[in-house]
Amino acid sequence: MWMEFTPKDWLMMRVGLIFREGEPDPEDPWVRSYLEARQLVPRHRGKEERNGIACEVLYFGQCYLGQHLSALQELYQKGLERSLIMEKLRELRRSPSDHSLDCLASLDDRTFEAWLPALA
Repeated sequence: MWMEFTPKDWLMMRVGLIFREGEPDPEDPWVRSYLEARQLVPRHRGKEERNGIACEVLYFGQCYLGQHLSALQELYQKGLERSLIMEKLRELRRSPSDHSLDCLASLDDRTFEAWLPALA
């Protein structure tokens, strides 16, 4: 998920929450759960394309999401951290630069997933 901010009428912004279709980011379920738990309903929902990527876009008014934007940003950051850690673990598994990390070569992504909460 990523966010887009578009200027609207007189000092107002439209917030788009963009979710890639078919290839969800780690934070997508957390963001969707957050919206559902707080009964935050988008003003408009649509299927669009961004940079050649099929997406679902949820549009909200900035005032409507106002107090929730920082929480959504934190969920996005958490997902980004998770992605970076997973990629680094995969990189170390492919070519450990230190012999003490050779044990990573035999581990799979499920094992890495289990480590993520502690590592993040």
